[in-house]
Amino acid sequence: MVETTQGRLSFAGTLNRIEALEATLAKMFEPAVGWEWWGKPSDGVRGSRAGTHVLTLSRPSSVDESVWERYLAVYVNQGGGDGDSRRECRPVAYDREGRRYELADGDGGSTRDGDSGGWVEAQLFELDPTVLRNDDVAFLGIEAKQETRADDDA
Repeated sequence: MVETTQGRLSFAGTLNRIEALEATLAKMFEPAVGWEWWGKPSDGVRGSRAGTHVLTLSRPSSVDESVWERYLAVYVNQGGGDGDSRRECRPVAYDREGRRYELADGDGGSTRDGDSGGWVEAQLFELDPTVLRNDDVAFLGIEAKQETRADDDA
């Protein structure tokens, strides 16, 4: 039983509840098999963080082209020097019920400097608003494919 002081939880009771919630969230946000978190899910689904830029874009509705619908778009940016490898990444959105949605791979581009071997890449991912509306995204994370022994030998 959690102790209360004048109708409030005690400090120990509050700490126990926080720890239980953290454990629940950790289980809810397990990456897919063969993937790991490059940017753990957070409720910061707008702005820039961890090599990504999150945008809200609009396009004509697939039902009525006179109506524009908002959708979530995420640019995943990477770069490195000669010999650095590119990670396969994908954004994952969660709704308030904890259901996960992988964003669809869209356009992207990259460039390499021939002299230094340095490179940069930006890949766009989109979340179809008919699958999950932009306003219903509660958490957003970025998964990266786990490197395997075969990847290290290549």
